[in-house]
Amino acid sequence: MKVSTRVLIFTAGLVWIASGSMLVSLTFKWFASVEFLTLSFLLLAGVMLGFAKAKLVFIRYSDKNIERIMSYGSVKKCLCAFLPLSSYIMIFGMSFGGSMLRKSGIVPKEVLLPLYFGIGMALILSSFRYFLYLYRNPIKKI
Repeated sequence: MKVSTRVLIFTAGLVWIASGSMLVSLTFKWFASVEFLTLSFLLLAGVMLGFAKAKLVFIRYSDKNIERIMSYGSVKKCLCAFLPLSSYIMIFGMSFGGSMLRKSGIVPKEVLLPLYFGIGMALILSSFRYFLYLYRNPIKKI
């Protein structure tokens, strides 16, 4: 299915916000197994990690991705073109690795909780870049 650049940017934003929400929601089931004071510290660490990761990595990546998508001009592309192939490979590797870490029990939940929460939050924060771009660049009517 071929779509416009605006649809690609919107799709990228949706995927980023959905992925971030999924990671954050995975941490909720770990809350009950952690003391309140420890949980507070872990969530604070996750929030700090999330803001740092968003600012230092994901926002830059979002901006580059928007530039790449906009370079298509008025040519319609496949819906899957909202990310380059290399990103699909990286996402698969990160998802597989994270799943293996989570299920193996090698890494304690107290370590995974701030990582998952922080990366999820960074994805959610960075997804707003896509929506902000669409808001700031409305469709021009002739």
